[in-house]
This record gives sequence, C-alpha cells and structure tokens, in this order.
Amino acid sequence: MELLPPESRHPTPVSVWNSPGWKKARPVVFTVSAVGCFSFVLWGINQFLALRGVVNVPASRVVLVATVAAAIAGLYAFTRLFLKKGNIYFWIGTVAVILSGIGLDWWAPRPKETPPPPPPPISPVSIYISCDFDNLPLKIPPDSTIHVIMLNPGTLHEEPTIPGYGVIEDISSPSGESMEWPGELQGRWMTQSESKEVMKKAEGLPNPYAYKCTVSSYGSVIVENLVLALIVETQDKRQRAYPVVFDPLVANYSFTFHVINMCSSGQLPVDVQWGTQVQFHVLGESTRRVAPLHFARRSSVGNWLMLFPGPSAFLWNGMQACHWDK
Repeated sequence: MELLPPESRHPTPVSVWNSPGWKKARPVVFTVSAVGCFSFVLWGINQFLALRGVVNVPASRVVLVATVAAAIAGLYAFTRLFLKKGNIYFWIGTVAVILSGIGLDWWAPRPKETPPPPPPPISPVSIYISCDFDNLPLKIPPDSTIHVIMLNPGTLHEEPTIPGYGVIEDISSPSGESMEWPGELQGRWMTQSESKEVMKKAEGLPNPYAYKCTVSSYGSVIVENLVLALIVETQDKRQRAYPVVFDPLVANYSFTFHVINMCSSGQLPVDVQWGTQVQFHVLGESTRRVAPLHFARRSSVGNWLMLFPGPSAFLWNGMQACHWDK
C-alpha cells in the first residue's frame, strides 16, 4: 500500500498578475491605457506642428520626444491584449514609431527666422562754426537776448568758482528799450592812466575786443548736447581745453554767441581757438557721434583764431585776476 504525503496546510500563493480578477480586468486596463496614450499622441502632434509654425524648433522637438514616448507606451498597452506574439508586435511597432518620429521631424517645415530690420541709415550732419571781430560794449536791441561765453577760469572750469555765472550767459534787454552791455553794473572801463601803466609794464595793449561766433547744423535731424572744445592759450604758452555745451540745434539752424575776455590781470589769454572735433547726439539715436568741426571759409582771422593782444580794457567786478591753474 502506497502512502501519500499529507497535504500542506498552507496553499501556494497566486500572483496578482495570474489571479482571476486581474485576468478579467486586464483587457479593460490596457485598453483604457492605450486610448489615453494615443490621445496624448494626437495632442502632441498638433503641438509639434504649432511650435514649428512659430519657428521654435527646440521646443517642438521636446514635444515630439514626449509624443514618441507616449506612442510607445500606448503601443505597449495595446500589444498586451494579444497573449501570443505581443512582444514581437511591440518591438516592431516601437521601431516604426521611432522612425515615424524621425521622419516627422525631417518633414515638418522649418520657416526661416525673419532677420531683424536693418538699422536706419545714418543721417549726415555737418557742424560749422565761424567767428568775427566785434567790440565792447555790445548793442542789444529792444526785447532781445544775446549769449555770451565769459573767458575766465572761474566760469569755464567744470566747477565754476564765480557764483551766479555759467559757461554761457544770457543777457537780455528790457522791454521796449535797447541797451549796451557791459555797463556800470558789471564794472568800469580802465582810465587812461591805468591803460598807460599796463603798457608800461609790457603786459600788452588793453583792448575792448570781443568775437561774435555762429555755430550751425546742416542736415535733416535735430542735434542736441552739442559739445565743442574751447582751447585757451595763456601767456605762459600753455593750452587748456574747456568743454562748451550748446543748446539743441534743429535742422539747418544756427546759434550765435559772443566770446569776451574778462581777464585784466594774472595769466592773460593770448589766443583762443576751437578744437577740431565736435561731439553731439542726434535725436532718436542711441549713441553719441564724434565728427570733425568745420570752419566756415571767411577772410577774417577770427574765423578760426581769436586773438587777445592784452588785458581787457573793461574791469569786471570780481573777475579781473585770472588764475587758470586753480
């Protein structure tokens, strides 16, 4: 008689994947998963083409990779419905999906990026200056204003040392009346004895000279923040340059002003001239320009060189002694 071993009191556990419940739910789960993945694939293809339409190739390729991954996941879920040859179908389909993604990337149009518009052409501008002799006192018509550069280190330095004065001063006549400037409020004229004393010391000839200058802009644009270099040479043969900033100049407009020596003692200016370059900003442009300064062709020497053969014959209040190095 053959004895059989007793049955085990603990039955062998069944895997979830092999359980009857999973076998029933399997078709539903994989079908829903496949439908969801393929829906994402349709959305991804649409987004891929939309991004290519706005010329965003890197972003479109990120979407394409995600779409291919979703297609492979959906393909895996779909092939699980086939108990036989499911893996073969999956790998064949995966290769087809990847090749389709590569082909779609190659086929999709890549519109060329529109190059930025070329910068607008630079409008030509020429800056001219001319200067001619004039004499003090200046005659100012009624209801008029003249502009004066006071040749004094106290007004030309970056930090003026004479209170109330700038590089360019505006002098206006009263309403309905003409006037001469400078007058008693600004100082007094040298006496004859004072003039003789200056000449006796060989300090030059006291003079009432001034120069009337005109700076002009020729072109079709508005020029602003116009900076010219005023070069002053003193008796010690040293030259010093001072920047002079002018008001904006509209197209083909001129600005007239006077240059007046205000030094009666100390280091006197011998000659004054303008630098050969001018800096300015054209309204609407982002950078400043540097251009040659043109000198109008005139017979007067003062056109390019303003000579002062001696001290000012007018003794200006608080501005007689000039010390250019302070």
